[in-house]
Amino acid sequence: MYVTEANDQVRYLFEELSSKDNIVKMRFLLYVMNQLANDQINSTNEANPNTREDPELEIFNIDSIGYSGDYIRLFLEYNVMCYNRIIDNYKTYVNENTVIGIENSEEDEKIQSNFETLDFLDKLDVVSELLIRYESENYFDEEVNIVLINPFSNGYDIASRIQKYKSWIKES
Repeated sequence: MYVTEANDQVRYLFEELSSKDNIVKMRFLLYVMNQLANDQINSTNEANPNTREDPELEIFNIDSIGYSGDYIRLFLEYNVMCYNRIIDNYKTYVNENTVIGIENSEEDEKIQSNFETLDFLDKLDVVSELLIRYESENYFDEEVNIVLINPFSNGYDIASRIQKYKSWIKES
């Protein structure tokens, strides 16, 4: 079930993820949230959009929907700790909102590549669905302790704000 109006590419991505183990799912979650924390989800689908002077450029980050960037940093740090515990290796860490030390498999790279080929609005759907599934404890197969991005809201609230932002982009 999808809460957002996900297209076939987004559905395919989540169907592919559903058959993966928790390690692959955690790497994907960390990858997408790392992209979010570093302003890499944008309307041009280009890396480092902050270096461009383009009045039409839209960059999505957690601030775009009224939350502090500190929330995403704490989310990344907590989930990196969970990831390290799952793989029983403590080499992965967060530095300046960037996740460092994850060794991706070919399987991870394929899923990440599928995410990268999505357009800007579809990536917003992926972020929404990820947060809903994560915070409703439907993302992982086994129990993984979760942390809320914002202690005053849940995944549905955040996804709702993302979808309002998406509607605003479509109307612009």
